[in-house]
Amino acid sequence: MTPSRRLTLLRPSEVADGSGGVVRGWVEVCGLWGEVKLRSGGARGGEWGASERVRVRIATRALPEGHPNRPRPGDRMRDGMRLWSVDAVAPEDGRGAWLRLFASSISEDER
Repeated sequence: MTPSRRLTLLRPSEVADGSGGVVRGWVEVCGLWGEVKLRSGGARGGEWGASERVRVRIATRALPEGHPNRPRPGDRMRDGMRLWSVDAVAPEDGRGAWLRLFASSISEDER
């Protein structure tokens, strides 16, 4: 396996808005090299009609459990202009050298 794409790991963040609430956003955590492979795709209904939903598997080098740069469910991966929502993370191989991320595309209205 040869990771061929430079991906950016994004993590949700909350910052106080000064009025007792919070502003939710995303912060860049780090860059990771990965390999993105299509799992499935299709259309789903939305407020403005059908939208594309693509599911992928991303393979990247593993970092130890608990490492701040290790992807986890709920994070996002940016691949150029595309955003992927990380749904699950599992070891890719028996040696623990690679991680497998199961992810779904994020549409414009979900950003």
